[in-house]
Amino acid sequence: MKQKAKSGQSSDDLMEKAMDASKIMKKFKDKLKALDKDIKDAEASGDAAEVEKTEFKIRLVKGDMFRARDKIEKKMIKDYQKINDKETRKRMKKNKKKSGRVNAGKKPSLWQRLRK
Repeated sequence: MKQKAKSGQSSDDLMEKAMDASKIMKKFKDKLKALDKDIKDAEASGDAAEVEKTEFKIRLVKGDMFRARDKIEKKMIKDYQKINDKETRKRMKKNKKKSGRVNAGKKPSLWQRLRK
């Protein structure tokens, strides 16, 4: 009973965290739009040094954006896994190895390779 109440509350928390994450990503996208405008202006003026500086700023912002996105995804995955009860986590851990073999592009299991 407690687990059901806890899971409902956590799903609301996950939605709030997803909204916060989208706000963070929007800030990065706004910065990139502004930098794109700056680089077009620099290219139109013909100033090579300004173009290089702007491209460098774009690379920095993109790097920060990807690091922030990865951090957010890891945190959301961790929070999602906390919702599940202990038995569910054990079952997921047990079946994780099997799912790797089932997915396309994976090699067959050891027993299948030995039988050939």
